[in-house]
Amino acid sequence: MAKLNQVEKVQVPSIGALPVRSVGSVFKASGVVRKFQAAVGISDGGFTTENQPAELNLQLNASSKLDLSQLNSVENETITVSLSNNSVYTMPNAWCSEPAELRQGVIVVQFQSNRSDKIQ
Repeated sequence: MAKLNQVEKVQVPSIGALPVRSVGSVFKASGVVRKFQAAVGISDGGFTTENQPAELNLQLNASSKLDLSQLNSVENETITVSLSNNSVYTMPNAWCSEPAELRQGVIVVQFQSNRSDKIQ
């Protein structure tokens, strides 16, 4: 059975490697959202575009070494995201977009950046 592609490692310069849980984390690369644009004639329709930022929603194993305030203070850092298929992305000038939350031994946190770059 083929292994599913998932977030495997995350590196934040000010913190180091984050203890990513094996399931539940989501990386969405930056891109373009295309929205349907209605028109009068069939040939007049189409779509509009708008940029979509990169998002990284993480579920981390809570450890005594990782503090919520460290995660919350991430701002203007280049986060490196490694996937299980050996792809690597960076999120330059990333920030913590919502306060980190502790839920039954799991830390939930979200990061965003204006773009993501595939480097491998």
